Amino acid sequence: PDVRAVLEKAISDASSGIEMRFDVEVRSRRGEPVVLDLSISPIFDNDGRIRELVAYGNDITERKLYEEEIK
Repeated sequence: PDVRAVLEKAISDASSGIEMRFDVEVRSRRGEPVVLDLSISPIFDNDGRIRELVAYGNDITERKLYEEEIK
C-alpha cells in the first residue's frame, strides 16, 4: 500500500511537469526485498504540453546492501 501511494503521487507530480526520481523497496516474486531506483519524466510536445510520461526503473539492491556495509 505504501508503494502504491508513492507511485500514485509520483505519477501525479510528473503529470504536472515535474521529473520524479526516488527509491522504493518492493518484494520480488519469491518474496525477497528489492530496491528500485525509479524515475518518471514528462515528455513535452512542441507547444509545451505534456505528451506522455516515461518511466524507468533500475534494480539497485546490491548497491544499497553495499552502502549499508560501508556504514
